[in-house]
Amino acid sequence: MVVPPFIDQHGENEDKLLASELLRVTKETRVLLGQFFLYIAMTRSKGFAEACNASDAKEGAAIVVGSIMRTMVVTVAALFDENPRTSNIPKILRTALSPSRSEFIRGFHEHYGVEAESQKSRERLVKYGRAIRTGKLKAAIRRLINVRNTFVAHIDFEPVALGEGERAIVRDFDHVISAASIIVGEANVFVLGRKVDIAALRKILRREAGGLVSALVCGFG
Repeated sequence: MVVPPFIDQHGENEDKLLASELLRVTKETRVLLGQFFLYIAMTRSKGFAEACNASDAKEGAAIVVGSIMRTMVVTVAALFDENPRTSNIPKILRTALSPSRSEFIRGFHEHYGVEAESQKSRERLVKYGRAIRTGKLKAAIRRLINVRNTFVAHIDFEPVALGEGERAIVRDFDHVISAASIIVGEANVFVLGRKVDIAALRKILRREAGGLVSALVCGFG
């Protein structure tokens, strides 16, 4: 993945930096999706669970699943970090939707004749930008970040107590990772002028994860 020629040739440093950071975040989101589907395949396959339980691989499989979960927690927290010195989704949204970048992005879309598509993506980005600051999505992100801060990045001697129902749960992964993939997909349209087929990517990753789990089950036999 490279910065589009129009941005490279006509954009200011801020435009090029935004494009580079989005490419970096896109790559990390792709890896995160792959980890998520592997985690789902390993934890929800009855055949895999039975094969593990009937072999010496039970403890090893539990370690692998736990490692995938810890890695996903770290990646989600990084993607939704608020540190302006890092590449993250909130920063990309703020920059892409800022008035200072609007003129160049509008010219970029006009150059390729994709104004209508880009406007739809902008509206979706505004919607999701609001969602990560309020409501259920924000709460899910906060729960996962709290797990990173108290149990993964370091072990807190006195972890901050969250309210009733505020502990991170598995469906938080589904909610937050789904939102991240949608946001990054729309940002690719709006900032880079390219369409990422998220639905097709999900099918590929789900098939690859299922294939690995099936191969492991055969190996246990």
